[in-house]
Amino acid sequence: MFNRRAIEEIKAWYNRRKRKPLVIRGARQVGKTTAVRLAASQLLVDIIEINLERHQELEPLFKSYKLDDLLFNVSLISGKTLTRQSKGILFLDEAQATPAAYSCLRYFWEEMPELAVVLTGSLLDQVLHNDKLSTPVGRIEHLFMAPLTFDEFLAATGASKALNTIEMLTLDNIHLLPDSVHNELLAQVRRYTLTGGMPSCVQTAIDTNFNHAEIVKYQTELLQAYKDDFSKYAGSQTALKLNAFFNGIISQIGLQFSHKQANEIALNSSGNNRQLYYWQPPKSEGQAEIDFLYESGNMVYPVELKSSAGGTIKSLHSYMVKKQADQAIRISSAKPSLQELVAKVNNTAKPFRLINLPFYLVNQIDRMVGDG
Repeated sequence: MFNRRAIEEIKAWYNRRKRKPLVIRGARQVGKTTAVRLAASQLLVDIIEINLERHQELEPLFKSYKLDDLLFNVSLISGKTLTRQSKGILFLDEAQATPAAYSCLRYFWEEMPELAVVLTGSLLDQVLHNDKLSTPVGRIEHLFMAPLTFDEFLAATGASKALNTIEMLTLDNIHLLPDSVHNELLAQVRRYTLTGGMPSCVQTAIDTNFNHAEIVKYQTELLQAYKDDFSKYAGSQTALKLNAFFNGIISQIGLQFSHKQANEIALNSSGNNRQLYYWQPPKSEGQAEIDFLYESGNMVYPVELKSSAGGTIKSLHSYMVKKQADQAIRISSAKPSLQELVAKVNNTAKPFRLINLPFYLVNQIDRMVGDG
């Protein structure tokens, strides 16, 4: 059982005085069910869990919005008394099997606001689109669960030393980082890249001492489970398209995406996806391209991403002069550092500060630039 940020978010939701039903989205096997169970355990409250794949006989009650009848049926199924005043959590799992449960959340909020209701499901967006059900706008709260972040991965695998080191680094002291520690942290990044952040993959890695063959075996099984879900919840024709798209994504791992492709994928995916921005001047002004524009506070930072420690930053110079920007970020495998540079384009010069961050500090960008 891993300590996930989502557990703390669920606990904070439960303790809010005016909470709405909580919808947790995320891919299959990402840890949604476990997070809800652990949150309830840490809150010391009862959890009334209903797997809607196994109890599809409840769908007519969801469709007719007969909440009192629904609570009574849930009580009979779970063996636990559930009323409007219950302090426990009503947990509706695998809601993609009973889409009407999603629409019913509106009435839980309006008629039973004191009852804590959590709904989760995989491929939920696809199912709701297919069934054309009404969305309880303004009457639910959302939480998206992704795979383990790098920081969560370090905590889960017992790499507390690496995690503590990362948390100690600031822009004021990054220049003091020894080469040996830097290399150890990069090794953790490579380990995370090969293992991934899916909880069962991480657990397999822990149990087998990071046996790559065992990890790949589980990853392959998980990919097949996803493909099986396409036809199960999306219909045969849509499943063929999803399969083709999914296989296409897998085959392009390690290849370069255009900024337009990357943005379309981000905007059409579930989750807390912020829009991706990049910069490219008009062709008449020459060729230049900035990989990302990163917003933090009231600042916009141009971000260059390099696969290795070297590489030129001509495009960055062009941006700094054109936009008269003061700070930029370069992400690579190089050691963290600060550089005071001067961008020169034609006869124009612009002094700027370049923040060099290695891959293991990507999750720390907001904190790092905030400290600066």
